[in-house]
Amino acid sequence: MLLFVKCSKCGAKVEDEDTCMMGTHFPWTCPVCGAENKPLKVHFETADEDEEL
Repeated sequence: MLLFVKCSKCGAKVEDEDTCMMGTHFPWTCPVCGAENKPLKVHFETADEDEEL
């Protein structure tokens, strides 16, 4: 699975693993334009083994 975060100002996709993981809890800075982005709102869903997605 490929994870990335997208800057709210310039739209750059950042694939750095540390930024992706920390961005869910803390503000992060875009390495392209320097804009500070808010923590991401992430929603994870799980399914039972016998349940189809």
